[in-house]
Amino acid sequence: MRQGLFAVKLNELDRQYAHLRRRLEIIQRENAEDIRREIHALERACDEGELMLEQSAEGCRTGAVAAMARAQLEYERQTRGELERMLKQPCDPEAAAEGVTLYAEFAVDFAAEAANRALLAALHATRLQMDAEEQRRNDCE
Repeated sequence: MRQGLFAVKLNELDRQYAHLRRRLEIIQRENAEDIRREIHALERACDEGELMLEQSAEGCRTGAVAAMARAQLEYERQTRGELERMLKQPCDPEAAAEGVTLYAEFAVDFAAEAANRALLAALHATRLQMDAEEQRRNDCE
């Protein structure tokens, strides 16, 4: 059971990471109109993700998962608001590009840290599963 416990999530993470990598490489070669289309498509996807987080926060089976969904939802809203604020600030285009670039770099760093937190939680879950299996064996003896 333990071997496949996170296989689906790992496959999804691999797929999303590969997509992110491809898109970051491709957008550097695209024209402004293609990038605008990509922005609109990704904004729609983010809006859908936010809606799913709202639903998760309301309908989670456990309080801890609901709390995590609310925290992620709050993070999403705050970061979206900050990005929108940066994009609307009247300043020179170079300064705006530099600011949003730094924002994007931080977002990537945050994603890496989130991956580490996910790994830590997976390790704890695996250890707990192993403990439960050992307890079950001891109870049967």
